[in-house]
Parts: sequence; structure tokens; C-alpha cells
Amino acid sequence: MSILAPLPWTSRKGVRISGRWLVAAAISVATLLGNRREASAQITGWALDRFEPAPAGDAFFTTSHPRAPRDSSGTLHVGLTADYALRPLVFNRPAGSRDPGFGIVDHFVVFHAQAAAEVFQRLHLDLDLPFAATISSSAAGLTAIVQGGVREGLAVGDPRFGLRLRLAGQADRDPLSVYFGAQGFFGFLLSARRTQFVTDEAFRGRLYLALAGRGGPIRWSFTAGYHARPRLDIGAAFDPTITDGPVVASEIFANAGVAWTFFMDRASVGLEASLQTPAERMFARSNVAAEVMATGRIKPASWVELGLGLGPGLSRAVGTPAFRAVFSATFLAFDGARVPRRNAGEADSLATREGRAASGRASSAAGDGGSSAVGSATHRATDPADSDPCPLGERCDERQLDRDGDGVLVPIDRCPTVPVGPVADPTRAGCPAPDGDGDGVVDPLDACVSVAAGPRPDPLRAGCPLIDRDNDNIADAVDHCPDEPGGPNPDPDRNGCPSLVRLEAGLLRILEQVYFDTARATIQPRSFPVLQAVADAMRARSDVRRLSVEGHTDDRGNAELNVDLSVRRATAVMLWLASHGVEPQRLEAHGYGPTRPFTDNRTREGRERNRRVEFRVVDPAPPANASRPSNAAPSTSAATPSSSR
Repeated sequence: MSILAPLPWTSRKGVRISGRWLVAAAISVATLLGNRREASAQITGWALDRFEPAPAGDAFFTTSHPRAPRDSSGTLHVGLTADYALRPLVFNRPAGSRDPGFGIVDHFVVFHAQAAAEVFQRLHLDLDLPFAATISSSAAGLTAIVQGGVREGLAVGDPRFGLRLRLAGQADRDPLSVYFGAQGFFGFLLSARRTQFVTDEAFRGRLYLALAGRGGPIRWSFTAGYHARPRLDIGAAFDPTITDGPVVASEIFANAGVAWTFFMDRASVGLEASLQTPAERMFARSNVAAEVMATGRIKPASWVELGLGLGPGLSRAVGTPAFRAVFSATFLAFDGARVPRRNAGEADSLATREGRAASGRASSAAGDGGSSAVGSATHRATDPADSDPCPLGERCDERQLDRDGDGVLVPIDRCPTVPVGPVADPTRAGCPAPDGDGDGVVDPLDACVSVAAGPRPDPLRAGCPLIDRDNDNIADAVDHCPDEPGGPNPDPDRNGCPSLVRLEAGLLRILEQVYFDTARATIQPRSFPVLQAVADAMRARSDVRRLSVEGHTDDRGNAELNVDLSVRRATAVMLWLASHGVEPQRLEAHGYGPTRPFTDNRTREGRERNRRVEFRVVDPAPPANASRPSNAAPSTSAATPSSSR
């Protein structure tokens, strides 16, 4: 951004130029130009601005990151990008001077009229026509540094035509994609003057390789390449003895950007950086052009995107500003698919296609059942690239590109056949928010993401169960003994207090054995208290809609007879509970004989523990991620059961 002839490089910052300095500067400049008339004749201006915008529709200002077309017919974007550079060309004073020098070009504004088309999902064509406005320093006589003076006003810059070929991946869908691009600058086509700093009046060309990708809400891109342009040694033009001064010549460039997207891909914030250095004096202090820029983009409608970038220049090469501001407005001019035309008599209408799609979605949702279908739909959704968004129509309209009717169009919609629902997944556009614990409260609203709300949710904490300090599955609000594990009881003064049963995940555990007469299904009276505790628990917990009574035996004797005995014993217990206040429709009985032993049958103690009755909660089923208790049999240390099997 700075020119020094032949003085040392200095900072652009300093105090205001005094009148004495202006007079001295004018005399020095006149002497300088008189002594080096032939050399100064080479300085007639050049294409000063170093900002080269990415094609219209890209996700970044300076580096390549194309948006994938929705189908093979491609897209067309048009846009206008305005670029403002503060003091991109400065004449500096000697080191140690209190005077900052003066601006040869104080303000530089460039408008880029752009158009870009993506065809065949692989080839990208773009056009850029810049219009520049140069505003030079107001100090009289100082513009004589450039031969013919610095001409102010609007001028047309070098028209640019580019193409980009996708080699692998899709930048806005895959973690990594690769693109190769080329761009030509046709400065000889128009009659712009070099003294307006908008053209080299010659052909320029750029070749580059771009890596780009996306992971969740994060977009990234890195572009590196070579820019071939006419050579202009600015330092030597002022003083032939300067060998390491500023030069405008063919250069190597690199641009990088990263952005975080949100609001279903309708907004993003990010950071971009650019670096340029001539190939012949690579990384010389006076020739390195480096800038950074904070950026933001927003889509107020599906067909328009607005962008803003602000940032400083980090180096002092010519064309690098003290500050740069960029604004863009991009419009989606065309986005539709054409497929083979059908005869007028064919009745495969759009409504019919949408009906089939709706039926498919309904079947999918029914297969998952209930509220969990919304949470799991995210994981079943088909990737947009795996399906044709317009398989039968003559031209895609919004209804076809939005097959699930949620307002998010393909390919932005990561779940094109599943509506986004009332709460969207913040990491996947067009997808419903997941429900990790399956309690019907989606994760963004769930205060207990990994714990199901259960049958008694906490009204003050969405998605959380009521507080239960003793972990006996009886909420403290109704637990008469909140610090002692207990069982359910219809008596409020005994509910949650120590008893013969405990309600655990998927199991109503009894703490005493159920005793039967030997080889019979007759319940012994000493087991009535524990069965009464089970009945009380069922009457206290109406949320237990179905309980399975399961009978088991040891392995002695005939297996078929043991299974029959276990069925009869389980049925006897079920009938006892039904006769003591438990609704029969809430009960079912099963016998498994010796097929599900709890422990080894080789010892007497093991056989006694295997002869047991268990009470399993069938409805509601325990959450999939709930810790399921072991099938521990009741202790038999107090007494030996009188049943042999």
C-alpha cells in the first residue's frame, strides 16, 4: 500500500501534514522527477485493488466454496459486490519522521457486477465486470508522482471470465472436496486508463486449486494459485539503485476461510484471510500483501443473500489498504430441473407424486411409532444427493424441491423426506431435533438430555423426572420417606417407605420369596404379605399399565412338567392379585420352567433361588438407555421354601 522513493519504509500512521512539509515535499518531488524523467515515465498506473471476489453464490468473499446445485440442470446466480479500500497507495516519509507522508490514493471503491452458473453439477462458469472509483489526495501537486496524474472518477476495470471444475466431493455437503479453476482478465478489451488504477491494459490470468468442505454447521475453504500479470518495478522507477523495493508482478496467492452457519443455513459468521507475494521477490517485506476480514452473511429470503466483511491490512505492499469493507448482494436468478416431457394424456400429476411421498412418510413414521418417530427421523433421512428431487416433473417448482413441506429446499434440506417439525436440529438444516432419551422432549428443549422424563415428569424442568433422592422411583413430592428406599403404597403415610417391594427400571422387585406347596400351585399363607405389597404397589402406581407375572423352577425333574408347573403358579399369583384389587386387564401370566435360571442349579441354595416368581413391567416399557436391574432373586436366608420345584 506504500510507495517510497528512495526513502526507507515507514508506518502509515502519524500526525497531520504541516504546510512546511507540503512545500518541502513538492520541491523534493519536482527535483526527483526532474532527475529521473525516463524512469518515472514507466509509472502510469496499474490494477491497484488486491481484492478478487469469489464467484457469485459462493459461501466466502475471497476463497472458493461453491453451493451444490439442486439438480443436473444447474443454477444461475447474479450479484453485486462493493469493495472499499482506505489508503491503498501511500507515499511515506523517512523512518523517524513525525510526518506520515501522504496518500496517492486515499480512497478506492470498486463495484463488481457478477454472474455465475453451475451446470452438470460439475462445471462452474463465472463473469465479473468491475467498476472502480478513484479518489486521490487533495494536496496540490502531489499526484504528479504518477505520470499524467492520478485521475479521479468512475472507470471500467478488467473484465474477468472464469471457470471452475469439481474434481471430487461437494463443498457444501462433504467434509472434503477438490476444485480446479482458471480466470482470465481481459484488460485490453476496454479503454480504461491506467492512471485510474483499474487496469494493466494487458491480459492477466489466474490458475488455482481449491479445497473446501463442511462438517455440521462449519464451512471451510483454502485456495492457492498463481496470478500471471505484467511486471512493474515501482521502487526502481523512482530510483534505479533500489533493488528490493515494491514491485507489481506475477505472484503466488493463498486465501482461506472458515464460517459457522446457523438459523437453518440462513445466516453465518466467519473469518477470512488472504496472502499474496510476487514470485521473484517472495516474502520481501515491501511486497507481501496480507489481510484478514471478519464476515457475516444472512438470507432474508430463499432467493437473496446479503454479506458484509470488515478487516485491516496486515502488511504494506502496494494495494494493501489500512482498512477494507466489503458488501455483497447475491440473487438466485434460476434454479430448476428439466426432464423429458411427457404426453398430455399421462395423468401422473404433481398432486399424485406428492400423495405418494406423503404416504411414504406416513408409513415410515408409523413404523417407528409415536413421538419417537420425530427424534429418530434425523438418522433415517436420506442424503439429498442420493435422490432426484424432481423425478417426473417437467420443471422443479418449490413444492417439488421441498418434498416434506417444511420450507427448507433441496439440497439445503439434509432430511428431504422428513418435515423439520416444531423444533429444528441446529446442526442439520431441515431436520427435526433429535430426542436422545426418547421421552418425547427434543434435545434442544430437554433439561435432562440423557435421562428420560418418565411417567412423572418434573413440571419445572422440561424432559426431567421428578426429584427422587433415595432412587426408589417414587418422587420426593409424594414419597413419605424420601431418604429411605421403599415401595409404592396407596396409603400416603406409607408410600415410598420401606416395604416388601421396590419399583425399579422395568421390574417390581419383591424382597421375600413367594412360597408354594411342593409340586403344586397352591400359595402358602406366609406369602400373602408380600403379594399384598405387590397389589398395593399396583394400586398406587396407575402408570404401570401392564404387569407380567413370571414363574420359574429349578432343573430337577421333567422339563415339560416344570414349565407346566411354572405356568400354573404364575397364574395362581395373577388370580390372587386380581382378587385383591388389581384390575385383571393390567395382568398377564407366563411360565418358563427351568429355561431362565438366575444362578447355578448345582447347589441347594442355587436351586432355591431359581424357584421364584418375578414381576416385570411390560407397559410402559423402560427407556432403551435405562440401566436395567439384574434378575436378582429374593433372599432365602430367612426360611427355606417348602416347594421343591
